[in-house]
Amino acid sequence: MLALYHQLIDNTPTQKQKCNLAARLNDFHAHAAREFDFPLLSEAIYSGGKNRAHTNAGFIDETLFKALLGTVLIIDDLDHEEKATLQAALIISFRCGLRISEVIKLRLSDIENSSTAWLEIRENQYGNNKSHASLRRVPLYPLLLEDEKKIVKQVLNISKISDVNNTKSKLALGFGINKSEPIDKYFLSHFTKTMLRELSGLEHYVFHHLRHSAISRLQLMCELEDAHAVIPEAVPYSKSLCEKIIHLISGNSTRNRYYSIASFDGHSDPEVCFSNYFHFSDFILGHKLSKMHLDMTQKQMFNIGLASRRYIKALSDNKPDECPLVAQQFSRYLAKKIHISNICTVNDGQTISKDEVSSSLHFPLTPSLNTCYVILQQINSGLDPREISHKFHIDHEIIQKWYRNAVELRKITTRSGNPRLRAYGNGFLPPKPSSLLERRWLTTLIDKIRLHFKDDNRNLIKVIKFALQNTSQSKSGVYFSSPEELTFFIDTFAFAIPKNKWRVVTFSMEHASHKTLWQNAYKGIQSIVHKKSSSIGKEGRGAVRLELRHSNEKEMMERRNQRKYSSNSLVYLLHMAGIMMMNQNSTAID
Repeated sequence: MLALYHQLIDNTPTQKQKCNLAARLNDFHAHAAREFDFPLLSEAIYSGGKNRAHTNAGFIDETLFKALLGTVLIIDDLDHEEKATLQAALIISFRCGLRISEVIKLRLSDIENSSTAWLEIRENQYGNNKSHASLRRVPLYPLLLEDEKKIVKQVLNISKISDVNNTKSKLALGFGINKSEPIDKYFLSHFTKTMLRELSGLEHYVFHHLRHSAISRLQLMCELEDAHAVIPEAVPYSKSLCEKIIHLISGNSTRNRYYSIASFDGHSDPEVCFSNYFHFSDFILGHKLSKMHLDMTQKQMFNIGLASRRYIKALSDNKPDECPLVAQQFSRYLAKKIHISNICTVNDGQTISKDEVSSSLHFPLTPSLNTCYVILQQINSGLDPREISHKFHIDHEIIQKWYRNAVELRKITTRSGNPRLRAYGNGFLPPKPSSLLERRWLTTLIDKIRLHFKDDNRNLIKVIKFALQNTSQSKSGVYFSSPEELTFFIDTFAFAIPKNKWRVVTFSMEHASHKTLWQNAYKGIQSIVHKKSSSIGKEGRGAVRLELRHSNEKEMMERRNQRKYSSNSLVYLLHMAGIMMMNQNSTAID
């Protein structure tokens, strides 16, 4: 929404109209946020007024950015693959200057399969470009440092291998159970803003400053002969690599370099870059002047702002006739006049150590549930596990363990001899939820379980074992013959699954000896009678099947003319958990 608002304001001709439109858009979004749950904006729609619009300028140095990457690892509700994906998004924006909307909508088909890996920034089903000038090509790998390149390649490699159907619309940086969901823009923006401010002690940082940094860095590389030697915290590339990058972006032409930079960052001309994104123009000018030995008249010195007329005249009167004034003589005067403030230290003086920065780029990629599924899917299609182990950089023994577990779980049978667990086709993998709403809900459930597992792993393992032994492939749900077991199961998942998400289907409950206990166990949960008990038959204990209600149940019931519609999400999750956690020689869970 913020990009749309900015586009509307940019297309408005006068400053007054821009301010009026921005005020109306602010009112509109505030109303929509209250009444229709629109997401809150991560920054102001427009900061213009009657005077010249203020630019929220900011530059992120190399140490601060590496510390930002390190903070990704402390997010508890993301798995290791998702953390790597988040790091890759930050890296691409910081190095390539992509807007947040451009990063999250990148597809695999938008990345050229070459050593340069050109990015095609184009409109697709995941989002539109901000303007016509946003349609462009950006080099990827030459702009990345070696450690960053490893992270990005690792994430893209997993996305490519996960794309078993070879679809052109597959997201390059996908989240969720099928990696089919773009990274949440508000989460990415809010996390980046919060962490940058916490690390730096500066309260103006936002996600967009990653883009500011990339564009300012390019100007330094274009203007300074060896930018890394002059300002290494802004330009991490060697002199030869800088020349290679500039050649990729602007070719051999030095005349049109600024137009090439504008094209690189998605602007129609360099005016926007100079107005909003180039934050080192004064530094570059000062550095070049310090290298010059050019005689200047008093008028020229005043016109370029070196000092006041009085100070220039005083210097000129006191110098020997044979010694002309040069720019360097004014450096102390200028430094005193502009009142340079000390740079804020990080975390009240606690600097970021090099070891902490380095460790933020190296961590073991623990396989996620989705990766396990994709690997077993490829084994099921006939690929050699050793080849898959090499592709995913996962130990061969772990993959073999998953495969053995998947086969063993398929051997669990009912009393009639049928497989107890449902499998896709003739293989050994459970079918994934097909509905987009269900996949989103399942992703949220996995995040909650991942956090809760640290504190309650014993009970969660117990219910996983129970479910694997008490389900059937013909019905989506878990069977219970004891009200105590039902209560324990529901209570164990209470942190993630509310009672209104469950449904119980009762069997022979009307005259059961434990009827009251059963009713207390599923109190507050929708119940449906499947099989009534006979008033003249033998009194039994009763039984229930606990089902998960589909996220879109009402619509599916109307479409299919059914009285209920259940979800297979929980059984799928428990089945995959069994595959990943089961001991080698038994159906016990680690």
